[in-house]
Amino acid sequence: MSYLLVTLHEDSAVIVTDTLISGEDATTITGFGSKTQSIPHLNLAIAFTGTMGVRDEWLTLVRDRIGSVRDIKELNLFAPTQLRKIRDRIEEQHGPVGGQRVVHVGFPTDSEKPLMYMYEAANDFEPELFEAPCFVQPYPRTFAPWIPMNIESNVELVTRIRLEDPNRHGIGGELFATRVSNWSQTTQRLHRFPDYEIAQKIIYLNTVLHNADAGDPNDSPHRTKA
Repeated sequence: MSYLLVTLHEDSAVIVTDTLISGEDATTITGFGSKTQSIPHLNLAIAFTGTMGVRDEWLTLVRDRIGSVRDIKELNLFAPTQLRKIRDRIEEQHGPVGGQRVVHVGFPTDSEKPLMYMYEAANDFEPELFEAPCFVQPYPRTFAPWIPMNIESNVELVTRIRLEDPNRHGIGGELFATRVSNWSQTTQRLHRFPDYEIAQKIIYLNTVLHNADAGDPNDSPHRTKA
């Protein structure tokens, strides 16, 4: 489980994510990483939850290998088929990799209003044009979410959601917000979770254990999760 919040505004969008990376069992902390990536030449950003192998291959494809695509709408024409191919290839090599969500947020060439497309493995990566002003994952179970308008409100929302998970393994590290404007993107750190130092020590110990078991064919970066 990762934290993902997207808010759509008239002339911009904001993507907020945590940075904690876990193992395939979703309980082993394996590292910190960025779950939002800017794609400046396409005027968009991509956010991920799920298997890191899918993330890495999709980013490589979008950045370097789809030269004819100009914007978020054109990328949407390729995304479902290519994401299915990536998923199938990783599962063939490494076995089932679990759920995956890929979110594109950006501007088409003919508009100054942001769009958000979502692709979920549970829906076979069929594109969903998300038009509501707010999307949050995980959705809170005991209260209604809100659109945060400042750092304090963002921290309060993620903290309350995090407290609903008794294990708190899926959300952690730090909280970053990326504002996507038309041909402009900025990223700001909003918060460091209070157990950051503990998580960092666990990551170090897990890295030592991983290196000791480096010959295990089941160990693969494709099996870590954002």
